[in-house]
Amino acid sequence: MTGPPAHPAISPGRLFALVVAVFLLRGAFSIAIVPPWQHPDEPQHFELAHIFGRQTRLDLDERRDPVLEWQILESMKTHG
Repeated sequence: MTGPPAHPAISPGRLFALVVAVFLLRGAFSIAIVPPWQHPDEPQHFELAHIFGRQTRLDLDERRDPVLEWQILESMKTHG
């Protein structure tokens, strides 16, 4: 007599949905627990993403924006 399989196979679509759900829940948990600007290298990553977003071409020499750095420092002082 054969019974149902011990571990039924999960469909690729459901597996993908499960992985995405775990990823999103983990991210939401991290955002809820860690205060603003306290993730490793967050100010530098934010500044670099902001600078690259404003560029019309990739220019690695223009990676500093003193005004933006000051604004980030002020935000860090305000939000801990």
